[in-house]
Amino acid sequence: MNRSKKGFLNVFSNLLNQAVAAICGFIVPKLVLEAFGSNINGMVSSVSSFLGVIALMESGFGSVAKTAFYKPLAEGDSTGVSGVYNATESFFRKIALLFGGYCIVLSLIFPFIKESGFDYFFTMTLVLILGINSFMQYYFGVSYTVLFNADQRGYVSGFLQVATVILNAVLTVIMLNLGAGIHMVKLVSAGVFIIKPIVINIYGRKRYKTDRRIPADKNSLSQKWDNFGQSIALYVHTKTDSVLITLFLNYSEVSVYSVYSLVTTSLSTIITAVSSGFVAALGNMYAGNEKENFKKIFSLYEFVNTTVSFVFYTIAFVLIIPFVKVYTANIIDVDYIRPLFGGIIIISELLYCLRLPYYYMITNARHFKQIKKGAYIEAALNVVLSLILINFWGITGLAAGTAVAMLFRTVQIAVYCSKNIINRSFFMVIKRFAVNLVAAVCTVALSKFFAFGIDNFIELFVYAVIIGIIALIVFCAVNFVFYREDIKILFSKIRNIIRR
Repeated sequence: MNRSKKGFLNVFSNLLNQAVAAICGFIVPKLVLEAFGSNINGMVSSVSSFLGVIALMESGFGSVAKTAFYKPLAEGDSTGVSGVYNATESFFRKIALLFGGYCIVLSLIFPFIKESGFDYFFTMTLVLILGINSFMQYYFGVSYTVLFNADQRGYVSGFLQVATVILNAVLTVIMLNLGAGIHMVKLVSAGVFIIKPIVINIYGRKRYKTDRRIPADKNSLSQKWDNFGQSIALYVHTKTDSVLITLFLNYSEVSVYSVYSLVTTSLSTIITAVSSGFVAALGNMYAGNEKENFKKIFSLYEFVNTTVSFVFYTIAFVLIIPFVKVYTANIIDVDYIRPLFGGIIIISELLYCLRLPYYYMITNARHFKQIKKGAYIEAALNVVLSLILINFWGITGLAAGTAVAMLFRTVQIAVYCSKNIINRSFFMVIKRFAVNLVAAVCTVALSKFFAFGIDNFIELFVYAVIIGIIALIVFCAVNFVFYREDIKILFSKIRNIIRR
């Protein structure tokens, strides 16, 4: 199977995965929110943020392992693949033991972190169950998942994830209709998510025939700690806000934050899914020293990522408050309508998505050490500013602190990538951002002429279609003026994939 076909399958499986995750991610939390209230919904979100440290390990160290697989895969070196795999598996086993101990400790102390109105045993057991859930999703099968991604076969885990997410959503709805408590609902989810890693391990052993007798290639993960700074920054970006809200505010505010995050997280995962079709292929090109092809495909990837990110988040900027009004229409225990907060969190997540092409190319080149200082600065900026501003403006101040940190890191990564990986002027990045920012402002301005009262999801859908059409027309027109060549290459690639 050639690169284009693999890339198409990766993008398709990831887009399907994220679409299913987004739909289920809107339905299930809404049912949980209505069944158990903002307090429990906020507690679940808060615990999940504390447990998000395992995702930090998987994403950070997994990135290093993935790039280590590129060379032996490109050379057809099965011994080299086995060496990298054995090193990865050994490392993640150690991480699993640490995480298991962390879950036990967290379950014992979490009931004392914030007064919730629930007894000690209720909170402790809920933390343990959520910990098992996270453990099942992120540890088992992670080594083969990294190998699949490096070999442009991420669609294998992508399709499996679609199946488990749908099954989990169906069983959750059934459990809630039967009147099950939050503990039983989450315990059933933990059982569902063990299916994916079991299948991944079976398929991985059959597909790659990794030899456990080959000594672990410890040098392949020698830069794992250099990428730890990026892992910390990612954790701070995705999880620390809920942690700080738990410590300084309350679970109801965590619930408000989680509802808005449903939108931003869903969009960022979809945009990351689009990246999957480019990243592994670009990694192979870079490892194979295919300079001209690499630059051409990177330019295309940069164009697609920047445009899609601006389109999605511009639409979200217009729709975020109408969505929240409809989504929380039956919830009266806390005020969910926060326009300023919604706008800032949208901008923050947009900045994160805009950096993806530059960060992925830096990791493909294995320049982890060179950018780690910026990651630590980003994390520190995020935490310090959020700690200061949360005391003045609550979750709005916290979102503002995150946005400032995102801006710093996006610029830092884009500058480094332009200078040291792509070898071109940073002005090219500024131009892309500026062109799409103009299109975004025009779209928001035009949307004001089509605004109407929205009281249900059908009306929200109609309004979303209208805004989506406006955004597509405006962005296509503006980008056609400035990036006609990228558009031609994109359509040429799509035609080639369809013909094959």
